[in-house]
Amino acid sequence: MHSHPTISITSDAEFSQPTSEVAADLKEAPVNKRRRAGRRGLTLIEVMIATTITLLMLAALTEGFKRIGDSISENRAALEVSNRLRGVAFRLKQDLEGVTVRLTPPANPTTGQGYFQYYEGPMCDYTASAYVGDKTSSDPFTYAPAARYGDIDDIAMFTTRSGDTWHTGKVPRYILKLKQGITPTYPADLQPEVIASQYAEVIWFARPHDDPQIPNAADSVAYDDANGDGLPDVIKLHRRVLLIRPDLNDVVSGKLPSYTGAGAWMLATKDPYYGMHLPHQQCDLSIRRVVDPSSTVADGVAANSLQDLMLPQNRFAHFVRPLEKVSNGYSMPLLALDNAYAVSLRPTPAVNSVLNNQSPNAGYLSGPLSEAYVLQNRSDPSVTLYGSAGNPFYENRIGEDVIASFCVGFDLRGYDPHVPLLMLPGNDGVYSGGAAGSDDIVVSPNDPGYGTAVASLAGMANPATRLAGTGEYVDLGWVRQTLNGFTNAGAIATVMQSMPLPFRFESSLSGVSLPRVGTARPFSDSLYRSGLVFQDGNAVNQFWCQMSYDSWTNAYESDGVLQSDTTELTGAGTLSGTVQLPSPIPGSWRLMADTGRDGIDNVGPGGVDDAIEWETSPPFPDPLRSIKVLMRFEEPATRQLFQETVTGEFISY
Repeated sequence: MHSHPTISITSDAEFSQPTSEVAADLKEAPVNKRRRAGRRGLTLIEVMIATTITLLMLAALTEGFKRIGDSISENRAALEVSNRLRGVAFRLKQDLEGVTVRLTPPANPTTGQGYFQYYEGPMCDYTASAYVGDKTSSDPFTYAPAARYGDIDDIAMFTTRSGDTWHTGKVPRYILKLKQGITPTYPADLQPEVIASQYAEVIWFARPHDDPQIPNAADSVAYDDANGDGLPDVIKLHRRVLLIRPDLNDVVSGKLPSYTGAGAWMLATKDPYYGMHLPHQQCDLSIRRVVDPSSTVADGVAANSLQDLMLPQNRFAHFVRPLEKVSNGYSMPLLALDNAYAVSLRPTPAVNSVLNNQSPNAGYLSGPLSEAYVLQNRSDPSVTLYGSAGNPFYENRIGEDVIASFCVGFDLRGYDPHVPLLMLPGNDGVYSGGAAGSDDIVVSPNDPGYGTAVASLAGMANPATRLAGTGEYVDLGWVRQTLNGFTNAGAIATVMQSMPLPFRFESSLSGVSLPRVGTARPFSDSLYRSGLVFQDGNAVNQFWCQMSYDSWTNAYESDGVLQSDTTELTGAGTLSGTVQLPSPIPGSWRLMADTGRDGIDNVGPGGVDDAIEWETSPPFPDPLRSIKVLMRFEEPATRQLFQETVTGEFISY
């Protein structure tokens, strides 16, 4: 018997009639369809609102991304400037560590130590803040619009010994070939060749960016000043390296070989101020003028040794100028400087009694280094600068000596162990003696309130309670900034002079004689005897104040030339040369040359050939323990400021 699978069969009748619910749905279906088909879209307002919201969201995202991008750009720019500044600081520190001379002036010229000199211009760190802007305004941007500027007219120059990496520079190839006994091929061998030296004369200075193809008026400083604040829009920091290679001099003549077949090479014009311009453009050697009495056009030049550089007249950018109303009289060696920035002479000369000394020529030869000593493009024959035409064989050297752009501060300060630091009451107006938790403040000559603090000492029963300590890095001649702007500078100087020890306002680097402030001879005797401060009310452009610390030399005491103080003039200073002394001869012991080395006690009671018998003096005769350099730069895109400090220690000397 076979089994068969069960098959379930459903009758079609089960699906032939819909249920009542299904029927109802089917009846309603056309109605719902019609309703869906008739539903309206978004209105224009709704679209606009949605679009606006979307745009706002996109704008917010865009702004967010922009801020992120700007932040990245600012940080990148800040990092680049910071890295560049650290590199500049490292280079300066290396240079200072290699200084070759002992800073105990005057140096003995027979030791061949080289030199160290730094110049302090009339500006200080707060000059721009104090004297630029509307001082009646409460808006800080109007009150001090140039506050970012610091001291920008200082110069450091010295001889230095390199470490493992020697200094390099350029020299015309023909000089090297002649030294090797090879006949040069002209003009091909006029091209520069890079050489090296372990010793170099290095010069650091800040100078406004200007067009070197447009000559300035004599002794003036020209620069772009779009906002008219008296300060340059762009300042560049320069580092000029001049190799010390006396071995390149001709053995017979003692000079560098000159060439005139295609322009003047290694020749200096007779102009005392600009004469060394071309040789310094043509080579990176430390050179000096060698006077040729047989020529009325030019002098030769010679490569310096360390011993040569101990004499200021042999150094970079130094010159001597003839004096008016003094027969055969010449100045002591001076730096070739432009006139001072106008802002550095504020307040007006009538008020600024210490710096200007009621002189109409205040600021003469007291500004930044002359542009004649900045590397330039002298290859255009149609352009004549400083009495010399360009030459297509000269190299375009613009920018080779620039180590950093957008500099707004290059401030040199020497350590003065005796300068008094003073305390002032803070915002509460109550002096607490510097007690812990008080708001008393300590001010130094680097602060604009120092003069006020000094003046407040007058009449105090115990002024020593305001003495916070002694010793600070200060500007050379810091007293002139302290008294700047006071109409009663002489009275404040009297207060300073009357203070008992340990107050020492006539400190190592003060640069003034307090009893003479407000008189015709306010500076220290050593500055006048150096010839770096000179004043003669009877002549034009016979006042200059080049406040410099200098390792100096006592070679002037045995050179056979009379360096005499100008007792025959209405003023003070030191001059050199065959001086026409007046008749009758004034009561001065400096009537003959080299009285400080003649083995005779010309003036008692100091002894034989003591310092008082010397014809000259170092401008600041005390040893220099240390120097601090503050460099400040501005990032032009973000206007951020960066500052780096370098300290050079000379205690071990």
